[in-house]
Amino acid sequence: MELVIAAYLVLSVIVGVVATYAVQMLMARFRVVDHPNQDRKHHTRPIVLGGGIACFLSFVIVLVLYLLLQPSDEIIMKNVVGMLLGGAVLVVGGLLDDKYSLKPSQQVIFPLIAVAVVVASGIGLHEITNPLTGGNLNLIQEKWEVLRFRGIPYFISWPADIITFVWILGMIYTTKFLDGVDGLVPGVTAIGAVFLLLVGLFLSQTMSPVLAVILLGVMLGFLVFNYSPASIFLGEGGSTWAGFMLATLAIISTAKISLTFLVMGLAILDTGWVIYRRVKKRNSPFKGDRNHLHLRLIDRGFTQRRVSLFYYLLAFLFGTAGLVLRNIAWIWLFLLLLITLILIGWFVPRKKKYDSS
Repeated sequence: MELVIAAYLVLSVIVGVVATYAVQMLMARFRVVDHPNQDRKHHTRPIVLGGGIACFLSFVIVLVLYLLLQPSDEIIMKNVVGMLLGGAVLVVGGLLDDKYSLKPSQQVIFPLIAVAVVVASGIGLHEITNPLTGGNLNLIQEKWEVLRFRGIPYFISWPADIITFVWILGMIYTTKFLDGVDGLVPGVTAIGAVFLLLVGLFLSQTMSPVLAVILLGVMLGFLVFNYSPASIFLGEGGSTWAGFMLATLAIISTAKISLTFLVMGLAILDTGWVIYRRVKKRNSPFKGDRNHLHLRLIDRGFTQRRVSLFYYLLAFLFGTAGLVLRNIAWIWLFLLLLITLILIGWFVPRKKKYDSS
């Protein structure tokens, strides 16, 4: 299995590099670019958008190749199809936003549809770890069959589907809001994929390690072009697809969302805090500002590379802690994560204020 994983990692990186280069040329030809401004962007020249197309297509190409060469009875095809359809919705919606600058009320339609597709495909949280005791909490209290297609039943589960919906949607917007520094989102996503891969191998799973290693390779291939100074951006589709994939794979791999939450914890808590501040000021939660931690670090004089490396380090440390200390109550790790964010926020005040945009 390890040789198969290594082979698909190399293949995914190669396909990711080739696809990113091709998409970069295509988007440049059609002038799908992000123009610099003085509010929340740091580049001084137009940068090509649409990186999400390259990442998604690379993932699909390598996954289809795997399914053709390594068929397995353990693969639940309706889950795979749901994951790919949901991802396609995000990428198409993101491309429309990159080209036509959709309003937030229009942008949100695509994540909602994508998550609904995934939940309808049967991907969902059946139980979660009790953060206080370490035991499991059953999330399926009620279950109703709503559709049967070609002998395959489709259910609505309460409250499991609601929690699944919130989890995936929250991760989508976490990586969307995090995408403000070169290389940040693909790098952190790659680290998350590493831990999902390790869990899948530890549990001797078949499908989830392959999905994780393909995501890892694709993100590394894209990072070649996106690390500072970037020549292509993820765009709306790519930034939302990254969080979508991490959230979905965390469920499929049965890694429990707690590990992924720890890896992405700094970004998740920062996103929640920024949204709270916006709502408190009676602003739209989708209205951009410079209150995000990664932008505050930039304002304090950090280079984009240093900010990315800082996030990589914390993601790696908390992910490692989640693996090594998996037998203790998760509440203590969550509290440590929260304290870390508070301390960072305390010592990184804004250098100067910017108008919201």
